[in-house]
Amino acid sequence: MPSAPPKTRTSKTSILSNVFFGCGFQEIKSEGIEFNFKGDASEFDYIFAFQNLIVICEETSGKSNTSEHFRKKQSFASLMKSDITEALEEYSEINKDLNEYLEENEYEIDDLEVKFLYYSSVKDTGASNTAPYLILTIDAAKYFDKTIKTIGKSAKFELLKFLNVKLADLGDQRIKGRSKNTTEDTFNAFALPSKQTNYPEGFLVVSFYVDPETLIERAYVLRRNGWEKPEVSYQRMLDSKKLKEMREHLSSDKKVYINNLIITLPSSLGIYINSGEERKKQIPKDEIKDVSSVEINLPRELSSIGIIDGQHRIYSYHEGSDSLEDKIKKVRKRQNLLVTGLIFPEDYDDQKRVSFEAELFLKINNTQKPVSSALRQEIETLVNPLSGLAIAKDIIDELSNNGALKGFLKVSVFDDNKLVATSSIVRYILKPLVDPDSKGANELFKLWSRSEGSKALDYDNREDYIRFCYSEINGLLLAAKIKMSPHRMWEARSNKGKGILSPTSVNGFLICLRELIANDFIFYDEERKEIKKPNYYEKLEGIDEFNFLSYTSSSWGNLGHKIYTTYFQ
Repeated sequence: MPSAPPKTRTSKTSILSNVFFGCGFQEIKSEGIEFNFKGDASEFDYIFAFQNLIVICEETSGKSNTSEHFRKKQSFASLMKSDITEALEEYSEINKDLNEYLEENEYEIDDLEVKFLYYSSVKDTGASNTAPYLILTIDAAKYFDKTIKTIGKSAKFELLKFLNVKLADLGDQRIKGRSKNTTEDTFNAFALPSKQTNYPEGFLVVSFYVDPETLIERAYVLRRNGWEKPEVSYQRMLDSKKLKEMREHLSSDKKVYINNLIITLPSSLGIYINSGEERKKQIPKDEIKDVSSVEINLPRELSSIGIIDGQHRIYSYHEGSDSLEDKIKKVRKRQNLLVTGLIFPEDYDDQKRVSFEAELFLKINNTQKPVSSALRQEIETLVNPLSGLAIAKDIIDELSNNGALKGFLKVSVFDDNKLVATSSIVRYILKPLVDPDSKGANELFKLWSRSEGSKALDYDNREDYIRFCYSEINGLLLAAKIKMSPHRMWEARSNKGKGILSPTSVNGFLICLRELIANDFIFYDEERKEIKKPNYYEKLEGIDEFNFLSYTSSSWGNLGHKIYTTYFQ
């Protein structure tokens, strides 16, 4: 059922309202309306609506009272959640905007899907249990804001996934009482078994035509939950300038793209023999031995289709706010794109799927336009989590969130460009230092292996190894920070000020650590079963007078050796 046209937006503006307006939600005004319910009272910062979905939002930007603010809001939200029908019935009586919205769209209270959202510019609310609130962090908000700038209102499908809303919960499906039934769209297709495609045993390949709208509402690029790791998601995979050029071509030429798209499809996809009989017969994938004409039932589920190749062609049809939208919306449903879909074997878990998709994405896209070093590092964490590069990337992420380098490293597409870039740190120094397969330079891995009884690295102890590496690196860096902070030296390097932090200086400290281990200043004491190391705080006396600024670019080798010989030999 269509919702009413968006009303004039509130005078309040924030990234939170930008996200919801950008995704096509409308606001139900709530400011200044105190709601008394079951002996408690509160008012809501925002209420946003999309079809029968109502999102009740709270927002805070203060640092000192975030925990207390959240606790009070959580208490009232929990009270509402315990009897949401009665709560909304009473609230609609005092909120004229909500009542009008329900009447205009012919919604009953029972038709509504209600979510509670708490947004804070502070990273931590101080609560371990946040229910019934979903927490929107500042980084996630920036992710959605940037995604909107790339694919317009089509970003709403990503936001709906974040809100834990299913497509079956929206609109007519909910009103007709069928929200428990996942709807499906049927397509005629040709199926090819693995022997005709050279894919591993158990894979099935299907080719069919599908409209862009169907793809967009179900699609994801490499990661289902892009807000969790925005470095491997839409805005890193989509070029806004290229999308704009393709939309201009699409609106003027109006001809469908004829080249093939490559996607992945869910294992639960229903496949039926297309025999022309009135009653279709479902067929297991492993019974398809030759190229076969079939029907496939594509579930109407968010993030169920992975895009491997053709992301720009698909998203050039996105629901935009530009002058081209009136023309493009006419072809979004009407045109059909040729796609080849890979259906995974039933035994492929999420980790194996992600790894396969990322590796295939990298192979295909790197031949067309070289993938950036930073993006390759992110994809490596998906393809091969036990590789030295993936481990180094996760260690740098840990260093950016905790310890001496917290707040100084640029690890996200949303981080300030004034922060220390990490691509060269990961690639040139940290990877060899921690890589189990590195030839000779992996001193941190060898130290960990000795302390663990020559244990091999595997998925079970990977997180322990990352924490170990973080701890050893941070110990040295923290002592240096304590020595230099009073002189404002422990800051990102710039043309102004005394800040020494740069890829050169961070790599220099890592090389110093490598030499300390290689020369047995740091070692595992077999008798005492502990790692022995120097007193960094004592050894680094006078480092605040060291001329870090004379070392630039890739001179980190000389810098690291100089720190080692000056303060430890």
